[in-house]
Amino acid sequence: MKVNETTGEIWLYGIVGSPEIGGDFGEIDVINAIDAMGDKRITVRINSPGGVVDSGIPIFNALRRHAGGVDTVNDGLAASIASVIMLAGESRITTKGSRWMIHRAHGVTMGTAAEMKRYLAQIDAYDKSIEEIYAAVLGDVADLKKWLDDETWFTSAQAVELGFATALEGDAVQPPRMAAWMKNAPPEFIAACAGQPQAVVKPKPLSQKFYSR
Repeated sequence: MKVNETTGEIWLYGIVGSPEIGGDFGEIDVINAIDAMGDKRITVRINSPGGVVDSGIPIFNALRRHAGGVDTVNDGLAASIASVIMLAGESRITTKGSRWMIHRAHGVTMGTAAEMKRYLAQIDAYDKSIEEIYAAVLGDVADLKKWLDDETWFTSAQAVELGFATALEGDAVQPPRMAAWMKNAPPEFIAACAGQPQAVVKPKPLSQKFYSR
């Protein structure tokens, strides 16, 4: 994460979530960066495979509340919960060659049958929250549930056509990263990630942390 208060830019490159679980930036980091901008209009530049939903949704909401207004730019990859953060922008620019991916929330747990049932109910609630955010931006899209079920990838042109992005401008600026929660990445995306370390997070048993899948 990088912040330039002079230009009003915030770079969210890397895994969404606090460093203690393997992330690169958490919600407090981003909220502090937003507060430091005052009433300045903010441009958030994203290149992220996603990460922790419990961090991503507060980031999305904090950006949406910013009085000065927010624009977002997909600099290479907006996958998983990072695609939700991208939707916080009034204008949402996707660069040529950038990728988008959406999917259902997932996580890991261990414990009793009752604990696992509670976990399933919680993760289902996360799915519904994420689905509501996509639907609020995209409108009534018949295929949305299937896209989430299947882990669906979109090109920059498709992102504009479907309403994830509002415009296609510029070029992707950094190689993307594969993540442990990606199941159906296109072959060309996998090839583009060559040499980049795989993104992972370190959940705790029965933790309240969930990961966008």
